[in-house]
Amino acid sequence: LTQVDGKGRTVTAAEAYQIECHASSMIRAAEDLLALTRSLKEAWMFGQLGGELGVVDEATDQNAKEVGEALQKLATKEVGGLDQ
Repeated sequence: LTQVDGKGRTVTAAEAYQIECHASSMIRAAEDLLALTRSLKEAWMFGQLGGELGVVDEATDQNAKEVGEALQKLATKEVGGLDQ
């Protein structure tokens, strides 16, 4: 057998096949990601995703209010403790 870059043809062919397999699996993974993002976009556009945003917004606002009040109490305690 002739040598290609110091390697036999069998080794070179095996490496080429391995590279081809990796490339095809990367392409397949990219296509799967594209299909997933397409499905998510369609679900979002047709209202199947995030349909309860009003409820989520109300809960988020309530949580933010509670956290703000707790921080205000904590800040008041810290400032009061420093003054004394």
